[in-house]
Amino acid sequence: MRSGAPAVRIPVLAYHALGDGPAPIWTSLDDFDAELEAFANAGYRAIRLGHLVDVVRDGRTLPSRAFAITFDDGYRSVYREALPRLASRGWTATAFLVTSHCGGTNRWPGQAASVPEARLLDWDAAGELVDAGWELGAHGTTHAPLTALPLDRVEEEIAGSLEAIERRVGAGARVFAYPYGASDPGVRDIARRFVRGAVGTGLGLVGARSDPFDLERIDACYLSPRLVGRLERRSASARLQVRKWLRRVRRVRIQDWDGGFRPST
Repeated sequence: MRSGAPAVRIPVLAYHALGDGPAPIWTSLDDFDAELEAFANAGYRAIRLGHLVDVVRDGRTLPSRAFAITFDDGYRSVYREALPRLASRGWTATAFLVTSHCGGTNRWPGQAASVPEARLLDWDAAGELVDAGWELGAHGTTHAPLTALPLDRVEEEIAGSLEAIERRVGAGARVFAYPYGASDPGVRDIARRFVRGAVGTGLGLVGARSDPFDLERIDACYLSPRLVGRLERRSASARLQVRKWLRRVRRVRIQDWDGGFRPST
């Protein structure tokens, strides 16, 4: 890298469901299409999250004009809407599955009552994503907030979801997404034993010094075509840092999961 050249930083996008539904879980198809178009027009190319993890872990130079697309929870709309749209551009993505709910709905313990019930991918559809070049990642067996569990249960959530993906699809998962973005040093230490890297919900761009077990992402609700064109500017990073701080303050008072959550036995 030339002396004085700006450091390369990689946006990792975090989507959930696509279509008509309330934010922040749903992203409208019009917004999704506009955001993909903005990245294409800006000269970006999509890389899989697992590749980015390897680059960060190995200390290699980050690829310029690259970004990664991730989908949490494994909503059915990801297969129906995102797969053909990304395929038309030659792009792939990473889908994080809540393995005990595959083929069911998003009604797991702790899900906020304000989030509408929606269908999730079944295992056949997950396998078709893999056949199309997508990457599957684990998102826990039950979507429980890991920081609210004893460490033996944390291990069960991580290892169990990885085992289910391997058994049902025949493709090993190398990355993990912390449910609700909730992690701490103990949780991350367990994740290190089972996967190559993990993502949370810390707003920001991935850089050479990012923690591969707590990689930054940009939630879809904070994304816009206008922001895409400014991601390499310092003003964009500053804006994300402000939003990150505000969210951290809010989470001191209100967690993202339902306050009535109780770990199952």
